Amino acid sequence: MLPRCCTCTSCWLVSAVCIAAWCQLALIQWPQGCCWHAESKGERWPGPSCPDRTAGFQSQDLVEKGFTILPDAITAEEIVAMERLRLSKTFTGNSARGSTGGVWEIEAHELEYLHPRMVRLLKSIQESTDIHIGTWMFKTLESKDGMTPCWQAQDAVHLSGQFFHTNASDPASSADLGWHSDLELGIMNSNASHHISVYVFMDKPVLGSGGLSLIPHDALRKRAPELSERFVHRAASDFVELNTSEVCEQYPPSLCEQLKQSTAEHVTGVFDDLTDNHGFYYGQMDDMSCTPELKPGDAIVFRGDVIHRTQAHKNMASWRTSMNLRMQSINQPDWHIFYNGGVTKTASVSYRPTQYIVQQSCSLEAHRQYCSAV
Repeated sequence: MLPRCCTCTSCWLVSAVCIAAWCQLALIQWPQGCCWHAESKGERWPGPSCPDRTAGFQSQDLVEKGFTILPDAITAEEIVAMERLRLSKTFTGNSARGSTGGVWEIEAHELEYLHPRMVRLLKSIQESTDIHIGTWMFKTLESKDGMTPCWQAQDAVHLSGQFFHTNASDPASSADLGWHSDLELGIMNSNASHHISVYVFMDKPVLGSGGLSLIPHDALRKRAPELSERFVHRAASDFVELNTSEVCEQYPPSLCEQLKQSTAEHVTGVFDDLTDNHGFYYGQMDDMSCTPELKPGDAIVFRGDVIHRTQAHKNMASWRTSMNLRMQSINQPDWHIFYNGGVTKTASVSYRPTQYIVQQSCSLEAHRQYCSAV
């Protein structure tokens, strides 16, 4: 049964109480047992095929690979404007991923000028695939208590964003994230394939460096079918290459012995950030990945269930600045999904409480009044 406060319509006033109650629920449901295992398949693995920018936007790649390329997504003038906005902000960090620099939040109202373009992209995706995010574009609602989102919108879409900067010569101020799928996209809903990220490269001086590496779904199915079965359609996961000594320090002795007996050359720890369950993949994630070669203004459009990472720097001159625009459905959330999970998920919610708790603060009438139609 949910805490009574979390079923009200004025959660601005009781969000702290809701979080406390939710933390108790999450801690009670700490998962038991360890661990599952997955093997890599195919001795003569040819490697993944990566979409090329010259082919342009391909909706079928969103279905088969989970991502596609959108060349010239923003203009040079827009890049200058967005860089000016980024420089006016301070680091927000990313407590869920451990990053302390290189991340800046973009306020919802700062993205409203992009709504028409994002709507056109949504329409193109939804007309040519079975991916459905929504048909309304969220707008902020001015009220006495500040910027209150209009949440209970039928078939509405929320556009949020972050700036990222990574620089090989300045790691302390960089957002260098390893293999993962986005935690934020799995907190409210179970099917992350119906969320879309538009990852725009603003400044990237070297074509083959400072990019975004991704694991295509078709490669995942061929090379690691057990991982594909577990993580396609899901978000909120981390993949970390391990060595036996690390495992022996952090996990039960029986598991340590099991890994010592394994003949696998590489072992990757797989962590489900929603439940805190974990397992092991006997192989390398890099073996399945590809990194599109893009220039400033280009974008990668990918589903919320695509595993990705900051491209590993090739030399000390490698750097880039980018903007990640997330389009999420904000239909009535699945509260059963929201109120179940582990400690990692709880920590993420407590880091940005109003992003999740206040998702029922508007009535349908407010939606009709304040959300703009496609």
